[in-house]
Amino acid sequence: MNVGNFSIKKSLLCFASAICVSFLPATVSGGGTTGLEFEGPFFQRLMRTSPILRDRFIETHLNRLVSARGKVISVDKAELYNGKARIVLRDTAAAGYNITILYHVYLKDSDAAGALSAGDLFSFTGQFVAYTPLNSLRSGYIIDILFQTGSVTFE
Repeated sequence: MNVGNFSIKKSLLCFASAICVSFLPATVSGGGTTGLEFEGPFFQRLMRTSPILRDRFIETHLNRLVSARGKVISVDKAELYNGKARIVLRDTAAAGYNITILYHVYLKDSDAAGALSAGDLFSFTGQFVAYTPLNSLRSGYIIDILFQTGSVTFE
């Protein structure tokens, strides 16, 4: 009789594990610390995730290298993350998925940021270090990035 109980307990444990795993958000790309692009597939996955699980989905990508682009809203001085300048951008691709993404890109060299002006389209790569939800519905986020490389894109 113990063998039967063990089999039932094992089956229930497997079933419970499968249910728990199904609630975990899937990652957009392979593991590691490189290669995440904030574009269509990422935003689509984010918006398909239940609002209560979106923060967890984003946390799985913290400290990874990411690439993104957006329209420059402002450039100012900011000493957060040992930087000297901050570029604030709005991701235009995210709007198509009904989500607002603002990037705060922190640079160690304020001269590089001085070449940008509001309205420029800026592509960049950097380390994803923090995020802040813009509302309780989780339909918008501020993403903090430590700048590595970037360029102005002409449309």
